Amino acid sequence: MSACAGFARALVVDDLPGARAWLAAALREAFPGIEVDRAATLAEARARIDPPPPLALIDLGLPDGAGTELIADLRRRGADTLCIVATVFDDDAHLFPALRAGAQGYVLKDQDRAVLADMLRGIASGQ
Repeated sequence: MSACAGFARALVVDDLPGARAWLAAALREAFPGIEVDRAATLAEARARIDPPPPLALIDLGLPDGAGTELIADLRRRGADTLCIVATVFDDDAHLFPALRAGAQGYVLKDQDRAVLADMLRGIASGQ
């Protein structure tokens, strides 16, 4: 899938409004023209995955559950969503459960927005 042309839509799932806005801006920088939907909770995110988005940036710690639950839900549905975890947790205790749930990427939210945009393009191109 072409990183620039392949994503018309994305979902950002994060309970913090500032983080949602920042992640949405990074997505728009990485993939110009992308439409970004946002959710603050697992329940809101589940309501926004029909049809499944081509790309999802998902925080691990949500007020009503774990982001890994949404990733697992998408995988069970057979969705072809590129699931990328966006978190502050830089440790194996968080990384490996996310990968086991079906995440294809893992980025830290403390990156500069331009660096994050580059990382998102890299993950989308299979790096």
